[in-house]
Amino acid sequence: MCEATVFLAEGGRESKVMENVVALHLDDGEVLLNDLLGEQKVMRAQVRAIDFVRQRVVLERLPRAE
Repeated sequence: MCEATVFLAEGGRESKVMENVVALHLDDGEVLLNDLLGEQKVMRAQVRAIDFVRQRVVLERLPRAE
């Protein structure tokens, strides 16, 4: 299968958010991540980069909507 690892870029560093991600959905400034076992995470972020060869997705946080 083609699972990805998702990272969050902050302050010049990347921290791991979730492994074995099989689905990523974007909806009005939110990113919904689903992993292989059905765990979900929702973040206010946008996609900075996707590397299909290394199976990596890098997100960057968006400011809170007011």
